[in-house]
Amino acid sequence: MYNRLMKKSDIFNIPNFLSFLRIPLGFIFLTLFLIVQKGNLEPKLNFTLHLISFLVFVCAIITDALDGYYARKMNIVTDIGKHLDPLADCLFFIIIFSTFTITGLMHPILLILILLRESFMHLFLRPFVKRKGKSLPASIFGKIKTFCQCVFSLIILFLFTLKEFLSMQSQDISSLTNIINIIAPILFSIIVFLSLASLIIYLINMSKILND
Repeated sequence: MYNRLMKKSDIFNIPNFLSFLRIPLGFIFLTLFLIVQKGNLEPKLNFTLHLISFLVFVCAIITDALDGYYARKMNIVTDIGKHLDPLADCLFFIIIFSTFTITGLMHPILLILILLRESFMHLFLRPFVKRKGKSLPASIFGKIKTFCQCVFSLIILFLFTLKEFLSMQSQDISSLTNIINIIAPILFSIIVFLSLASLIIYLINMSKILND
């Protein structure tokens, strides 16, 4: 009975809830963003939905910071939590980048590269290392990649929200649209480069860990 309760406490706790919350937040973001991009709505409603989607993204990023904070503060750092946190990050950003791809902001090849990288990491690399009784430490490229994913996505979303605000004010948005179309491919290409670089670092670290 005690072991059963312990296992339940490892699963049902605040840090894990915050980690899991990023997944439905990602789908809420996708729905709101696509409604604006694919619908023919009034400028005021477009701005409102873009602002909400921006805030949903910010909330998801906040949960990413809070889950680790509460895990340490409440002393409930678990193996499940260690795997759920990066998995939730992975699924959340796949949803975000899929949204950007559907709306034409991100090239499909970039999304495919990210999908291949994340699939390899979570379906093969991490389980393989775990079966060997080891764990992969976070790499500097991985942390930079996560930071850039957050910041670059926020930049794009802020510019989109600003564009809808200016459109609501009946101002010219052609220049801002051009800026978005120019910087979006650059920012997303940097994210893909960092993703692949972090994968290489993980592979190097894995060989070192398994040889120890």
